[in-house]
Amino acid sequence: MDEGRIKEKFINKFRRLQGFQSLTPFIDSSTGFSVVKKFKNSKTKLSLIKVSLQDNDGTARRRIYVRAAFGRLDKDRSALLPTKSPNRLAPIDIESVGEYFYDPLKDLLYEGDEVTTAQKIMDKFYSEHIKSTKVFVGAPLRLRLVLQVKMPAQFFRLVEKVSHFLLLIFSGERFSWNPFFQNESTNSSAQGGAGNGSPDDKPPKTLSIFGYEASRWAVVVYALINLAVYTLFVEFNFKPRILSRLIENNFLTVMYVVLSLGLIDFVLPRCLKYLIKLASNRAAEYPFKKIKI
Repeated sequence: MDEGRIKEKFINKFRRLQGFQSLTPFIDSSTGFSVVKKFKNSKTKLSLIKVSLQDNDGTARRRIYVRAAFGRLDKDRSALLPTKSPNRLAPIDIESVGEYFYDPLKDLLYEGDEVTTAQKIMDKFYSEHIKSTKVFVGAPLRLRLVLQVKMPAQFFRLVEKVSHFLLLIFSGERFSWNPFFQNESTNSSAQGGAGNGSPDDKPPKTLSIFGYEASRWAVVVYALINLAVYTLFVEFNFKPRILSRLIENNFLTVMYVVLSLGLIDFVLPRCLKYLIKLASNRAAEYPFKKIKI
């Protein structure tokens, strides 16, 4: 059957929905549509529900994807913006994958193996969407939101903050990363300019340790770390044999200084920047994550 004909038949199954407004077919090549439903007769708060049909994979029944997002209309009433409810009893963004199916040849909708109707699909899905607004019934869904969305997002934000702090301590850089535009900027205390590649930027001041050129900031931090470790060893009378042999051998001492200083000056800042980008990207993704039902 022609895909255009399937798209028309599928959307027609949902055209007589009651309680849902503004059925709008997708303008791209995918088969699906969106509808809206006002939340408790609010003029601005509503739910946007998108229903799409799985691409043709040769099977008789094709999976239906249903997704719901809750928000408020912007001033132009043209876009849906995220909203937060003061009492947190607001609908939760959810999605359903693999629960509903459509048979183009028989022109029938299914919930599992049972024949159903478009109205039943939408009513049941919307009831799951707003279940979180119920104090007791919605408690399990709100708990899933905390465990699957909020806690991971907070964890990655914490990782990002700790990485920022460590980067500032070890390299003197104030590094920022925008997860939406995927661009970065650096304001370094170890160099004269802003660190963003502007003409006024000055090269970072360096010191030579056994012929290894390292930034002055990294050398100072490196010296402080070694001084602190040495003080602790002396205070607690801790004399590891391997460290004694290392100090007694000039070649091993030079190798230790060059490798450990290179780790702090070159490797560690790049690892921390990568970790900041990763944590920032993940923290930005979680607020848009939908709970699967």
